Amino acid sequence: MLAEGLKVGAGPVTHSSQSTLCTMSKRVTVTAIFEEEEESVVVTGPPDVESGNCLVCGEKASGFHYGVFSCEGCKGFFRRSVHKGSVKVCKFGNKCCLDPSTRRSCAECRLRLCKAAGMRPDCLLSDAQRRSKSLWRQHYPAGKSSNAGPSSAPSPLINENVDISSSAPGTSAPPWSDDVCYSSTAQWILGDPEVARMFAKPELVQFLAPNHQQIISEILGYWKKSASEERSHIEELCKDTLAGKTMEEKQLNTLKHGDVCIQRCIAFCKAIRGFKDLSIDDQIAVVKGSMFEYSMMRWTVSCQECDIDHEVTYRVANLVYTQDFMDTYMKWVEGMAKLNVDPITVHLLCCAVVLSPDRPHIADTATLEKAQEQYTDCLQAYCKVAYPNEPMMFPNLLGKLTEVRSAGQAFENGLRPDYETMLKVQPLVSEVWPKK
Repeated sequence: MLAEGLKVGAGPVTHSSQSTLCTMSKRVTVTAIFEEEEESVVVTGPPDVESGNCLVCGEKASGFHYGVFSCEGCKGFFRRSVHKGSVKVCKFGNKCCLDPSTRRSCAECRLRLCKAAGMRPDCLLSDAQRRSKSLWRQHYPAGKSSNAGPSSAPSPLINENVDISSSAPGTSAPPWSDDVCYSSTAQWILGDPEVARMFAKPELVQFLAPNHQQIISEILGYWKKSASEERSHIEELCKDTLAGKTMEEKQLNTLKHGDVCIQRCIAFCKAIRGFKDLSIDDQIAVVKGSMFEYSMMRWTVSCQECDIDHEVTYRVANLVYTQDFMDTYMKWVEGMAKLNVDPITVHLLCCAVVLSPDRPHIADTATLEKAQEQYTDCLQAYCKVAYPNEPMMFPNLLGKLTEVRSAGQAFENGLRPDYETMLKVQPLVSEVWPKK
């Protein structure tokens, strides 16, 4: 057989075989694939991916990698492809149907599925970041606190009247659990018009599993208790700010409300699962690390829930942040608007982004991972009932989680220079804001 194969190979090369060899030798760059329009090439993925399975090939997922739940195989493939910069072109016009047994048969289609699932090249660490991570692990082994160092100065996050340390680890029951009837979540939603408008299709909540209905009940319970107060605070913030006669006076007026904004974020963190199971140091690290990301995500529905004009809030934000940041943020908001999701979807995303385990100075990442998984599982189940004709909604939302993590860094560093000098007026604001 080998001799026959060699004989065939020694003969003249036909036009057809030349074409096949040419196609096999061609490569397509990762950048080209990720810069294409979403609808330009559609690759068939695994049918009916179960909860907890890889969104690329359908195998059992090992964790949250590069923005999506994926298996170790697809995680490694994506990392290698991005570092290499290109993959072999598909021989069949991107019509491969991949599953756990066939995923290695076509690199281009597999990479396109990674993109469709929501994997992002910018989530990969650079060479310098990998070296830094390795050195960090050497200095701070797993299980030991990775705080920057001892400090005798108490943190305003603990000492101010926000009571973040009021509960010991292990008491994670939400504060509203006593007065919400979890056995009739769907009836409660349909019977309350104010709650029902939080959902794209409130009548379909009854088809969710009981544990997912309970998570949604907890979120709604917190929202019901805090919505009126939040609405009043946002109205007062906008009114006070725009009442200022000079730029400086308007900026100082916004800063007066800074501590209240942070206290509201802390209250939200304390209300979600897993947060109170953390040590006090880890709780503080979560608040500091998630403050900006939570605020960005939450603001996409705050105006809608509070009936506040977006133009008014934009004018207020423009007093605090540079125009470059505002342009970046508005682009992200427009991307969220295109998904056209309901408020409860955004609330689930807020819970997931707060519980991101890969933040600095956190020792108990396992607790955060376990808690985050509950909300992402609920989000995936909710997407199936709320957006049945949009199978890529859940992967797209996970992609937005990754985007908001990156945008959060711009949020931290996007202050106007004149505003930055005023931060020391409010102790909580100056504590949370990163020191430069």
